[in-house]
Amino acid sequence: MTRNEAIHWLHEHPSAVHGDVDEVLRAAERDVREHAALDIWLSAKALAEEQAQEWSRHHGYHAAEDSVAREVCPELARALREHWRSPEALSTGFRLAERLLQDVEPAALEALRDFAQAVAREERSHTLAEVVKFTRHRARTLIREGKLSPERAWEKLHGYPEAAAKVLELLAQDFEAHVHLSKS
Repeated sequence: MTRNEAIHWLHEHPSAVHGDVDEVLRAAERDVREHAALDIWLSAKALAEEQAQEWSRHHGYHAAEDSVAREVCPELARALREHWRSPEALSTGFRLAERLLQDVEPAALEALRDFAQAVAREERSHTLAEVVKFTRHRARTLIREGKLSPERAWEKLHGYPEAAAKVLELLAQDFEAHVHLSKS
């Protein structure tokens, strides 16, 4: 059932919904969008932390932090896109609030779930594009903000893995900040 079919079904069966159909749909959409967006940001944070841990276990040649960021940020963006590439991944794991589940009869639950699945897929796709764009461009802003060193003197350079882990840890903090902003 598509989103529009679910909406149509719920409007044709108002007795299956306790309260105003449009209000239940608005509340469901708001809830699903919020959780779907949080899923993407938390997934990005988890992937950044995982990659930071992986890099911290390696040794490598010296590299400037700003140069490493210009490589690591787009690579993480690619990994995020790859992780969420399939429509199935974008559609699974949506969550309806318990209060919304109580507002509908079992007969309406399937329509509401189909509606929520379509909304979650749409929101995750939108948020993923936002996260990927943010991640790809974050190297420049980290450098501009002075969080990464453009130092080129050999004795002051860190190893590539150490610099990569630092960049990924900064990205994980950024993603966490987005999660907190989304919740407020």
